[in-house]
Amino acid sequence: MRKARISVAAALLALLLIFPTALMSCSKKEPAAFEYDGVAVSERMYGYWLSHYKYVFLHTYEGAEDTDDFWNSELSDGRRAEEVLSELADENIKRYVAGAWLFDYTGLRLTAEQKKEVRTGIDDICEMSFDGDEDAFDMYLSSLGIDKDVLYDAYIMDLKVNTLREYLYGVSGIIDVPDSDRMAYLKEKYVRIEHIYINDEYKWATDENGDYVTGEDGKTVKLELTEEEAAEEKAKADAVRDGIKEGKDFRDLWELYTEDRLYPDGYYLLPDTPFIKEVVDAAFDLEIGETAELHTEYGTHFIKRYEMDGTPWDDEGSKDFFEDFEDDMRAYLFTVMLGETVEKIEENKEITDKFSLRSVPQARYA
Repeated sequence: MRKARISVAAALLALLLIFPTALMSCSKKEPAAFEYDGVAVSERMYGYWLSHYKYVFLHTYEGAEDTDDFWNSELSDGRRAEEVLSELADENIKRYVAGAWLFDYTGLRLTAEQKKEVRTGIDDICEMSFDGDEDAFDMYLSSLGIDKDVLYDAYIMDLKVNTLREYLYGVSGIIDVPDSDRMAYLKEKYVRIEHIYINDEYKWATDENGDYVTGEDGKTVKLELTEEEAAEEKAKADAVRDGIKEGKDFRDLWELYTEDRLYPDGYYLLPDTPFIKEVVDAAFDLEIGETAELHTEYGTHFIKRYEMDGTPWDDEGSKDFFEDFEDDMRAYLFTVMLGETVEKIEENKEITDKFSLRSVPQARYA
């Protein structure tokens, strides 16, 4: 039977009122790095999580390397990469504590089958990454400062958090997400632009049938523009530029001149949207209603940022931008929900100061 769906406010109120006393986790066997109301990340588990996130960061951030030059480099706002990423790792680890606590608090329970699957998953790592060599697997875990029991506890915590998120914010979760939350998420994470593109850099080679010509590298062959073609493209760019200065409607200019008609309703961009990086970066620098002109290896681009309206995540013409929107939005709402608990989590600096992101090994296999 499908679970009854309730509003966000009602769900949160229920979580706070139904269970007046938090369910305590098992007593700690070693000092805790982070703790809230009996739910803790032990010293060894903390070291493991840092190793896990180190691996994630080094395989996520462009140009990231496990070198002093990278860890000391400026990543954002004048802060060193190690400082920024360590803070991010700690925030994520705290969310595990908050989520595991709320899992217990709401009275949820893992089944025996779920726990068995965690054990099986650990065995599978040994089989796939170490050819079933238990001693080699144990040595690897030891290099991370943990054993199978600590890894099991970490995976159980992860499973609790994911189970809770699905229970609350899954597609069939108990919290009914209104479109107002979707729009709020859209406005916070995305920018919407129109893109007038003038290809004044090159043209594509075609054969006598009008089909594109492919080179030995498998890519479509580019050719230089003739003087006449270059002049035509320059005239287009000049017309757009002059039109913007004269206050002409940007959409009308798009209709007349753009060579990019793939998305008539505009682009909905995230900072990591796989589009022309210079265009994406420029879009996030604009205020709503502002325009920008830039030139890239692909040609000349005129962009204008627009306010969000309607429900673009449901529009057929914009679906390419929203393939992961619903899942990402619900995960974001879940993270926000955990925020109040995260702020209450106690950190044992004597433990956390023993570790640094640059010095821990990378958790490559577990």
